[in-house]
Amino acid sequence: MIFNTKRAFLSRTGLILLIGLLVPVFLLGGCGPAEQPEISAEARVYILAIDAFRADKLAVAETPTLDGLIEQGAYVESTRVTVPSQTRVNFVTLPTGTHADRHGVVGSSYRNPDWRFRSTDFPDYEGAQNNLPVPTIFEVVGQELGMSSAYYAMKGYELVGARGADFQTYGEEYLPAEHWQNRYQDEIDGSWDRAVELKQEMDQYLFEQLVDLVETDNPHLILANFAALDYVGHQHGVEDDYLNTITNADRLIGEFLQLLEEHGLRENSTIVITSDHGMTPTNPENVIMGGHWEDPDFPQLDELGIEHSAHSRGGLSFSLYIRDSERIEETYDWLREQSWAEMIYSEHELSGLDGTLSELNYYYPGRTGDFFISVDNNYTVGFPSRGQHGSLRDSDMYVPLIMVGPGIRQGLKIDQAGAAQTVDIAPTILHLLGLDPLLHLDAQGTVLEDLLE
Repeated sequence: MIFNTKRAFLSRTGLILLIGLLVPVFLLGGCGPAEQPEISAEARVYILAIDAFRADKLAVAETPTLDGLIEQGAYVESTRVTVPSQTRVNFVTLPTGTHADRHGVVGSSYRNPDWRFRSTDFPDYEGAQNNLPVPTIFEVVGQELGMSSAYYAMKGYELVGARGADFQTYGEEYLPAEHWQNRYQDEIDGSWDRAVELKQEMDQYLFEQLVDLVETDNPHLILANFAALDYVGHQHGVEDDYLNTITNADRLIGEFLQLLEEHGLRENSTIVITSDHGMTPTNPENVIMGGHWEDPDFPQLDELGIEHSAHSRGGLSFSLYIRDSERIEETYDWLREQSWAEMIYSEHELSGLDGTLSELNYYYPGRTGDFFISVDNNYTVGFPSRGQHGSLRDSDMYVPLIMVGPGIRQGLKIDQAGAAQTVDIAPTILHLLGLDPLLHLDAQGTVLEDLLE
């Protein structure tokens, strides 16, 4: 059910927080510093995320709408997401300007120091929102500027980052049952093409929800996650069907921009296009940690008598928790022998590590586990899949970023990988609004000065 969280949340928090993947957006109005910025009543911000949109595919897919936006604004070809490259984590990073080591959402689940299984989201999104330890841009703009906001998700668990958004919904509430129930299928009634088509139709249904939202409530800030591409990437790979799904999202974004034109909203709008992570082709025949979503494990470690708990971080990485600290080094030796363990990170002092969790901005004491393993893409974590994410590979860690609107430079193209990070988005938004990010956020990101006029 779509609901108004000013009734559901503001009585409790008095604040507004939001975002799902997916996705940078830059609020607009007073672009310079100001103690009491004046925002035009017509000013709007639209963050349109395309879930699982890897950076290098924009140049390959047919995207006339996005190509036009690139010419009108600033484009960072390869913007780095936060670790791990997973929806749950990055849709909290976007509105807070913080990495997992500060906002604490390390994945869908974890083991706490008492060895209890804990979930960071499903199905209690409201509870997860209230547990966030950092402020968000949505809280700030609601409190400081009185701006209304909406988070229109698709998967559902994006809503962990939606605290305080006035309007919140996700796919199960607006998609036909056929679409929701079959979103992970690679064939429907024996048809591969129908399965792809069904996933693309999910974006169409989201678009129709956005049309109704603009025409009825017209909030100042909208974040929407077009997630069909993620479902297609997982089940159908990153070839033609993936590219065609990008083109389909491009068409819908074009229609949305036309809607804004028709309602006189386009001229004063800031448009942001980005994503929460990329997508890497995988081998569906080589599954590790399969069959146990609640508490998967490794039989070989069981045979060694090492009590452990493994938690997927997107399909190409996982966190490994070891109950007995005396068995850490033995576990590490075992990990190094595994062909699927491409990179191993830990806070423990161990020889030959690829790095520490702190270096990844992924060390949150009591949550992130003893090891973070980035998996070789000849494998897939948890279930058979033709595409996954979560690893430290460029194909997972880099996404496009397009910004268009008042205060944004026009015709700027930056091809240097990592010239921007999604953690920089929230601070930049507040800066564009005339607010000081240092006063209002606990951000680790910085203002993207090079993208601004």
